[in-house]
Order: sequence, then structure tokens, then C-alpha cells
Amino acid sequence: MPGSIQEDSLFYTSSVVAESMTYLFEQHEAVIEQAAREITRRGLARVVGMGGGASLSSMMAMEYALTRYSGIGVRALNGWEVLSQVGSLKDTAVVATSYSGQTPEVVEAARKARADGAFVIAITETSANPLAELADVVVPIQSKAVYTSPVTVAYLLSAHLLLARGESTETARRLLDDLHAYPKTARTLLPRFSEDARALSGPLADQYYVIAGGPQYGLGYKVGLSVIIENLWTNGAVIHAGEFYHGPIEIVEKGRPTFVLLLGEDPSRTATENVVRFLDRQGAPHLVFDSRTYGSFSDLMAPFPLFMVTELWVMWMAATAGHDVDERRYMGKLSKVWGEF
Repeated sequence: MPGSIQEDSLFYTSSVVAESMTYLFEQHEAVIEQAAREITRRGLARVVGMGGGASLSSMMAMEYALTRYSGIGVRALNGWEVLSQVGSLKDTAVVATSYSGQTPEVVEAARKARADGAFVIAITETSANPLAELADVVVPIQSKAVYTSPVTVAYLLSAHLLLARGESTETARRLLDDLHAYPKTARTLLPRFSEDARALSGPLADQYYVIAGGPQYGLGYKVGLSVIIENLWTNGAVIHAGEFYHGPIEIVEKGRPTFVLLLGEDPSRTATENVVRFLDRQGAPHLVFDSRTYGSFSDLMAPFPLFMVTELWVMWMAATAGHDVDERRYMGKLSKVWGEF
């Protein structure tokens, strides 16, 4: 087993989750709450969360929360989907997420949103970039926490929007309480996340299928289609837990392939547990990450502990393989503008 992980890497963000969330509460929650009230005041009919990679996955958490607990229309789309699928963005709140604020298709879709008269909220690292210049409201996260910070903003916006609309108010207040309580939890559990992740690490498999559902599906999307491929340089894919029987089940054999399962507290847990039991019976290798391992979390909060333990698992896997998680073959090397290739 390796002796240590790359704690100074750009990829490793679990160590800054607590401080980055606290910063958002102290510096930007009032602006986010006002944005929710403005969406309600204008009577906007839908919310579109937009981004790519980790940014898109963070918008999936908002899509789940508002779909389940609100009557407002909501979708999570990448920039190209907005440009190719969506007609007018009139009467829409667009939450555009790009860490650099330069992702070409996200900027272009935000430009379309402005032209259509949408209310645009930008989540970026800083307030000085092309995306921020197109926004009505800018939330500069000022952190390398490229998943948990946008999810925090998305959940703050969702909770305050529910309160402004008078929908699922008990759920909204619980979510706000849980968000504000999580930084303390993150600091307390970080050593255990690392210990558990290290125990699950080992040689890289040729292929990982990530199984997830509910509010942690966005995290599953990130782990399967971004992190495993981008940071471990091996094959990854994501499968919704409810779709496992409808095709993916046929790939299972004794000893292969390898599955990563994310268990939260929402109703999708039943479907994911069914997959775990099937894999057990077939003797297929699988790793289970369960939010219940770390205490009692409301269902919307499960992605936070699951993110931290899976990120640390990737860190320990990379250490085992002697791989630099920050190394890229192409990303950020083909152009001065992130996303051009």
C-alpha cells in the first residue's frame, strides 16, 4: 500500500469543503436568497442548470431537489444541449456553472439566455470572466471545491426558492439547517473518510461501472464519466440504479467487471440495494459507498459524505498506481481557453 496521497493536488478538495461552504454562507447566501425571491417575483416558469463535467453534475443535484419538492420546471443540461435542444429561454432562470468562466459552449448558451431575456445566475471561481459578465447575479466560489461549492450554491438556491414559493417549506428549512451543520461534520469525518477509502483501494480495474440514483446520481455521473476517466485514466461509466436490469445486468460475470455503488437515503436506495445483492450472488467485484456509514443524513445531503469518501478513494487508488491525479494528456493543454480542442 502507498504511504501517502497527493494532499497538495488541485484535484483534492475534501480538505477545503468545510471552509468553502462556510465562505458561501457568510459571503453569498444573502445574494442567493435574493435571487430566489427575484425568480419568484418575476413568476419564472422554469430553472435550467447548465454546465459541463463536474459543473453539470452539481446542477443534477438541484434538478433532483426541485423536481421532487417543487412545481417549478427544472432541467440540468450541458451547454451544447441548451444550444441545440432549447428554444427560447424566456421566463427562465438559468444557473450557469463554469469554474473558469470561459467554457465556450456554456458562455455561448449564457449569451443566448441573456438575448432571450432569461434571469442568469453564474457560479464561477471569480467574478472577473466572460461568464460572469453575462450574469445578473454572480456567485464567485473562491475555492478549488469544483463540485461541493456549486452543489452548496444550488441547494441554497433550491431551499430559498422553495421558501419563496411556499412549497415543501419543512424540507427547505431542514436542508438549510443541514447545509450549515455540514462543515463541522466534514472536519470531524475527514480522517475516517480517508481511512475507509484507503481500505477499499487497490490495483486499478480495466472498467468501473458506477451505480447511483436519486440526489447522488449527479455524483455518480461525475465519478463515472469524469473522475475515473479523467483522474485515473481508466474506463468508467455511470448507470442509473433503476436501469441496471434493463440491459447492464447482462455484463455481469463472476470476477468481472468492477462496480462502484453509491447508497443514499432517498427512495432510490431500494433499487441500488437490489443491485448490491445481485452482484453478491454472482460474485462480481463491487465497492459500496453508503452515506449511512457516517451517521444520519437527510436524503438531499447524502452526496456530500459520498463525495468526500469517493474522492479519497480515487486519491488512494492513484497513489497505489503511482499516478498523478492532476496530470492531463489533453485537457487544458490544447488551448488557452478551457473547453476548446
